[in-house]
Amino acid sequence: MPFEDAPVPARHVLTVYDAQAFRCVAGVNHGEALAVAETLCLGDSYRLDPKADPIRLELEPGTETDSYRVVAPPGMEPGRTVTPGPTLTVMTGTGATARVRSLLIEGETYVLPLGEVDLFAAQTLIALDTTPAPLPLADPTCLAFARGTRLTTAEGHLVPIEDLSPGTRLLTRDGRAAPVLALLGDSVPAIGRATRVVIRAEAFNNETELVVTADHRLFVPGRRSEIDPHAPDRMEPARKLVNGLTITADPGGRIEVFHVLLDRHDVIYAEGIPCESFLLTGASRAGLAPHLRALVEAAAPDLVHTPHPASVPPDLRPARPGPARPASGTAQAV
Repeated sequence: MPFEDAPVPARHVLTVYDAQAFRCVAGVNHGEALAVAETLCLGDSYRLDPKADPIRLELEPGTETDSYRVVAPPGMEPGRTVTPGPTLTVMTGTGATARVRSLLIEGETYVLPLGEVDLFAAQTLIALDTTPAPLPLADPTCLAFARGTRLTTAEGHLVPIEDLSPGTRLLTRDGRAAPVLALLGDSVPAIGRATRVVIRAEAFNNETELVVTADHRLFVPGRRSEIDPHAPDRMEPARKLVNGLTITADPGGRIEVFHVLLDRHDVIYAEGIPCESFLLTGASRAGLAPHLRALVEAAAPDLVHTPHPASVPPDLRPARPGPARPASGTAQAV
């Protein structure tokens, strides 16, 4: 009798932040990072470091009910136990309330936003709930381009993203004509990962302004020495490119956003700037709003993308093979 494959545990991806970057800016714990419930004080205000990187925490179920253990990211030891901490209710200076969750991973604390939370603005702790509760198992998936953003078609036309339709071919950075499989659109609060980032004309040699959400990634060639003179070609989230002059953040209100699903994760042109297309993974599919998930299921039910090479951190990319060495004793040309 042949052996059957063992079932693969369900995996879940959540976006978290290291609590060391989420520090008290006013109150009893001023200067301290978010910690366990015993040290938290109502009325303290916290803010996330603007340069803090989100961490894609991949989890699988543990041996106990509602328990989880770490699978990834690289650099975090697999198998570590995740202990859900208290749920915090926070309020901004404008009176908007939201919730965040603290996670304890073997002595280290992480912050998990629940829904749309602008952690980059000061958040005052107004309530603390230590009641045990299961973790949410899908991040909301954030779309990218503001209404009116013009994408470059394979024919060289600039077409507003909301006017695209399935079958329209877009020009990719490697010269491919990639057909649109689905156009995704939604209206969301312009806070947190969906904060508007405005890229002014000429910031990237673009003739007109481009507005994207904070977590959307732009293709940055290695020659952009003002960002990092030694980095290779890569994708960077728009929020990391904010300089207060030519690239600015504009939070607040709502934003109507769109994205394009192609046959693969690729680099396309928005207002002349190379940007990523929608990256379809199990996690991003699960995090879509139901009506958007239905569009994806109808257009590409079995599609799962391999991330574009430029979106992979340089230290995790496969090493390029070097030149072949001559055999021992073989003369070399000089």
